[in-house]
Amino acid sequence: MSAQAPIEGGDDLRAVLGTDTAVALGDDSASAAAGLGVTVRTRSDDPDRAEQVLRRLLEAGEISGDVTVQRESDGLRVSVGTAGATGQVGSSDAFRRAVPDAEGQGFVMYVDLAKALAVAKERGENAEEIERWSALEGLGVSATDGADSSARIRLTVR
Repeated sequence: MSAQAPIEGGDDLRAVLGTDTAVALGDDSASAAAGLGVTVRTRSDDPDRAEQVLRRLLEAGEISGDVTVQRESDGLRVSVGTAGATGQVGSSDAFRRAVPDAEGQGFVMYVDLAKALAVAKERGENAEEIERWSALEGLGVSATDGADSSARIRLTVR
């Protein structure tokens, strides 16, 4: 008997992505997910199905260990790793500079490049390469759909 596919169709995808999904990554050397603490927060009209799909995805990725799935009033919060990620990124000045139009957007992505470079330095990555990119602060992407669709990509520096 073959294993069940993690996502079986559009209904599974809609349930797990919901109306809003946020993913936060943090450094967690003890995490089963390649040294990353990961928190996924999704608002879903079908949290039961979303939880089932998320658990299948975690199983398919062979991620177990420190995994927490919490039900919230309007969705789910999934954390991988002991440290997870705080999810407080949206209130930081760096986030607001990179994604000033985050409120009301259909899609928002933010990468804290300063933090990523600091983690790379702590892990002993190529110091010369890290120095070359050290002025970078963040990368923000936002998009909206509808009759007047738009997208913005912004790279910020310190």
